[in-house]
Amino acid sequence: MYTAWQKKIIVINVCIIMFINALSLGIVTPVFPELLLSDTKGLILDNNISRVFMYSLCVSVIPMASMVGVPIFGIVSNMHKRINVILLGIIGNFLSYGIAVIAIIMHDVWLFLFSRVISGVCLGVFSLSNILMNDISDETRERTYYFKLSILCTLGGSIVGPMLSILCMKIKLDNPLLHSLLVPYIAASCLYIISILSTLYCYKLVVGSSYKQQQNRKSYDFDTKFVAKELFNSVVFMFKYPKRKIVATVFVMHQFANGLFVQGLPMYLAKYLNYTPLQLSYLMLAISLTIMMSTYLYDKFEWLTSDNSYQTQLKLAVLFTGSINIIIFSLGHFLVSFDIQLYHHAFFWISAMTIYALTPVFKFSFTELFVRCVEEKGARKGEVSFVDTHNAQDSLGNAIGSMPQISQVAGFLSGLLVGILLTYRDILLICGMTYMLAFGLLLYYFRKYES
Repeated sequence: MYTAWQKKIIVINVCIIMFINALSLGIVTPVFPELLLSDTKGLILDNNISRVFMYSLCVSVIPMASMVGVPIFGIVSNMHKRINVILLGIIGNFLSYGIAVIAIIMHDVWLFLFSRVISGVCLGVFSLSNILMNDISDETRERTYYFKLSILCTLGGSIVGPMLSILCMKIKLDNPLLHSLLVPYIAASCLYIISILSTLYCYKLVVGSSYKQQQNRKSYDFDTKFVAKELFNSVVFMFKYPKRKIVATVFVMHQFANGLFVQGLPMYLAKYLNYTPLQLSYLMLAISLTIMMSTYLYDKFEWLTSDNSYQTQLKLAVLFTGSINIIIFSLGHFLVSFDIQLYHHAFFWISAMTIYALTPVFKFSFTELFVRCVEEKGARKGEVSFVDTHNAQDSLGNAIGSMPQISQVAGFLSGLLVGILLTYRDILLICGMTYMLAFGLLLYYFRKYES
């Protein structure tokens, strides 16, 4: 059992880890488009290499590496002390930013791509941090409180990050090597030193009696085939039966379209509307504040999270998001043709804020949809009906656990497609059509299975 003091140390350490991760992402994300697209200060000075394609490759490699890294970290943490594996992942993130700094100085895009792979693999450490808080929780209320603290720290880091990025842009340096694209990555790597020291301190204070329950664990050899099998099963679990297949397909379509919009927007603004990293920092700050406010307001209205509201919410959110993308696509040519730049910028900002404001709606609605599609009362011909609690809980866990893996696959595909599509208007058209198809599938699903 953990003492109250030990729990406090662990929770503080996890909050620091989550805050610094979000903070680091918030610092470096605004400079990412110019880092890949600039032909003077960027990574690619050779005009024979497609900058747009390398941008999409660097974006897509993160979800693919994460899809492999998360289950590996989870399995290894079950074999060894969880905090040891967390420390290893934090060191990996620190090294990834350090390698990125070297790559920027050398203008080596392939070395930078390698740093992105390391960063993606080590994303599993943040899932482990939440699992660690689950380990120390004795009751549901305590667990919920800890998770809320973790989410709050993540949101706080995503807000403070763009602010620090703005400060980095305003630093004037005499050394030509330390240009505005390099300083954010140096700052991010230094921040991870704080996470490393915090985790080492936590390990030193808590590692004693707190891990008695792990001392009796059997020693297992790391089985690569087992990891690959678990990874494959986590992705295909929701595609095994007709009912689940519809739900999973809708979720894939949402994640794919959302990934296109989110990953393509910074590139479009930087390449075609000449957005500077400073302007993108302001946009990231506005997006983070929008997500925080929408999450806060969503939790305040209890009727939004009632059992019977998720169907309406999900249908309206999908329809509304698809409509927004099609409207932007339709008006984009008009705005550019008449050179209405002010309205063009404002229109993209308002549209982006609106779509990001729906983040909590999509999160709650899809989670509820995944849970309900494996419940006994929804079972029909060709489906599995769970008659005992143990199997039902396992299936619910598999359903929820498959969501991030499906998201990573969709993120990889959308990231690659960003570099292939010609303009952002193409992206908007595909996003709008995908959401409309998802809306049609939702109507079919709810009418057939949950009417």
